[in-house]
Amino acid sequence: MNTLTFFFINVCGLLSKLINPDFHTYINNYDFILLAETKLDDVDTIDIPGYDVYVRNRDSRVRSGGIAILAKKFLNKYIKCIHTNTECILWIKVSKDILQTDKDFLIGAVYIPPENSPYFNISLFVDIDIDLNKYANDCEIVLLGDFNARTRTILDFIEMSQTVCDYIGIPDDVFDETGVLSLFSSLGIDINRHSSDVGRANNHGYRLIDICRNNNLFIINGRFGDDSTPDIDPNVDFPALHSDREPPSSLTPTHNRPEKKARYNSDRQTSD
Repeated sequence: MNTLTFFFINVCGLLSKLINPDFHTYINNYDFILLAETKLDDVDTIDIPGYDVYVRNRDSRVRSGGIAILAKKFLNKYIKCIHTNTECILWIKVSKDILQTDKDFLIGAVYIPPENSPYFNISLFVDIDIDLNKYANDCEIVLLGDFNARTRTILDFIEMSQTVCDYIGIPDDVFDETGVLSLFSSLGIDINRHSSDVGRANNHGYRLIDICRNNNLFIINGRFGDDSTPDIDPNVDFPALHSDREPPSSLTPTHNRPEKKARYNSDRQTSD
């Protein structure tokens, strides 16, 4: 096996989607389904044929928030759930044996509430950073989720001026310290992200960019696959993030297109 497929969607209530046959038909195309705003509590029992279900419910008196990961049952022996204190993210570790890579993959499902939500705390971004610092050296990192972040096309890496580097005598291997520039070039991936989003980046967007720069993570949306064209939807607020250590082609992350989101969100309510 040399490919794993991922799909993310903000379901805005998982229980109502489980009674829709089309939902089951669609998710069966993917090995991993990452969900946000599941709105479950600890008394709910989720049974989805063919999948193991990992959940992290919000500690709240009302059903709100929550994240989940569905994984095909044949992957069970390769998966370990990682428990951390970061309440906005659910981690699973996928063994390197499945893709025959040098390192395990750490997959994170993320939901960060909007800035005006009573459930938002700026420490959520800090906690994600702490988790990444803890695991990044031992694992390849993939994050998919609803960050409620608008990043436009702000660089998700620190760009060094080649002219300045030449002037002060910094070697080329330091200029491309992470190797991502040469990696993207070899894979035919544009280093610049494409987006028709002409609105202002929000605070969540800047915080997400900081996380990318601090941890050598790169936003796939607007850069990889179908998203590499400039006419993508500007309101996709759940970037897929991948570490620079493994070619992105070893995974096939997929976000929900706007028409697919509408299909399953007939009971859409205000996010919190």
